[in-house]
Amino acid sequence: MNQTIKYTTVAAWSLSIANALHAMDFDPNEVFRNAGISLADIKDDPNSLLDIKQMTALWKEVALITQMPHFGLIVGLHSNIKKNHVYNHLIKKSDSLLQVLEGLPSYYGKLSNSVCLTLNNTPHLIGVTISPLEGVEISDMSIDAFFSSFVNIINDFVDSNAFIHHVDLVRSKPKSTRPWLDSFNCETKFSQEVNCLWLNKSVLTQFSVKSLMLEKKKAINPELDKMSLTEKIERLIHSSIANSEPTLDEIAAMLNMSVRSISRSLKEEGLTFRDILKQKRQELAVHYLTKTEEPILAISENLGYKNMGNFTRAFHTWFAQSPSHYREKSREQYREDNCEQHKK
Repeated sequence: MNQTIKYTTVAAWSLSIANALHAMDFDPNEVFRNAGISLADIKDDPNSLLDIKQMTALWKEVALITQMPHFGLIVGLHSNIKKNHVYNHLIKKSDSLLQVLEGLPSYYGKLSNSVCLTLNNTPHLIGVTISPLEGVEISDMSIDAFFSSFVNIINDFVDSNAFIHHVDLVRSKPKSTRPWLDSFNCETKFSQEVNCLWLNKSVLTQFSVKSLMLEKKKAINPELDKMSLTEKIERLIHSSIANSEPTLDEIAAMLNMSVRSISRSLKEEGLTFRDILKQKRQELAVHYLTKTEEPILAISENLGYKNMGNFTRAFHTWFAQSPSHYREKSREQYREDNCEQHKK
């Protein structure tokens, strides 16, 4: 009889470890094998849940192979948590960064049940505290990775180094504290009672998430003024879709136009916003399937779908075949073309 796994974390965190290992010229497949985890299975289903004991074993193997006590900080920089639909829902519904923080415990609870995430308020600071549940072993590196990824997310919205006041870590003081100073750009205290990232409220309340996201997307495309309306919409869909499916309201705000004006202009060209979104998804789907080795699940997320089933059904409607079959046929055609070239 299979024993029920009590404590888990989302498998996508282990993919962040794999990405960081690869970036630092370590073989992630070997590290995962040594920890008893199939990296191929994780890539196929990064939203699955991984036993926290396996995750802790993986961190131990990472520490052994890399001999880098600060490797968790590097993992945080390679986190793909921004593509998680729960995270994107949290960002979309929040008006300020302070509201993002207030929704963080609920959000993180959907990713892992092995730790407790709480917020501590003082008149001028807000602390994000992460603590393992009683009897659950959590790697020090995993705490570093969480704080590092969180800071990386906030950096997307705040053009200031002053939003972190200081960091408290339970882990013992390492020989060199420089990596933590460089990562958090503030005082880091070791051998503390709790793991807590202390943030300045005054800085966080200054920034509107929606305004910052809008400005960021506009800045991606300074040449938009030279394009036709359809080209502008295509470009903005392209730059937005990996995070979540863009809406006509969002595109209209980015273009500083009304939804009615956009709809009317597109109608004159015999198009709708949904037509353009579908065409862009088809174009990107073909690119990812034929030009990359991205797993089907990752491709569905890159195209703004909440789950792989929705993407597979849409793809079948477009091309009368599954994404995996389309990819295999493309590979076969590539091999045949190569053979013909060699014969010549």
